[in-house]
Amino acid sequence: MKSAFTHSPLNALYKCINENKKIKIWTRNFEEIRGICTGYVVAFDKHWNLVLSDVDEVYLKPRKSKYPYLDGDDLPELPPKKQKVKKPKTPEEEAAQKAAEEAATKNPKKNKTKKGKKSRESSQRHLKQLFIRGNNIIMVALL
Repeated sequence: MKSAFTHSPLNALYKCINENKKIKIWTRNFEEIRGICTGYVVAFDKHWNLVLSDVDEVYLKPRKSKYPYLDGDDLPELPPKKQKVKKPKTPEEEAAQKAAEEAATKNPKKNKTKKGKKSRESSQRHLKQLFIRGNNIIMVALL
């Protein structure tokens, strides 16, 4: 095993095991960075699957779903969709709409509020041992 990782980036992990050094690992989920783990390497393989001990993890809590999970058998029946009927506008309403459109073209407003993702709460935990699958690893740094 010593000769297998002498000329590759995995050599740094091999040295961490022998010298008992800590490493920092950035992990991801399917769309963003999930968290950062700091610990001692116990084992690894060519796919960058890692087993760590004495791990401190800082991670983002997963978002709550807007809709509750429903089993396939308990789906409620939805009422049929009703078609909306448009009322004809009165001449006063049409004049007010035209005036509003003209005012908007003369004085364009800048949209200062940007809708973005809500900030998520970060949590911290300590684990005795942790297995991290290699395809979830973004970056590894030696400490």
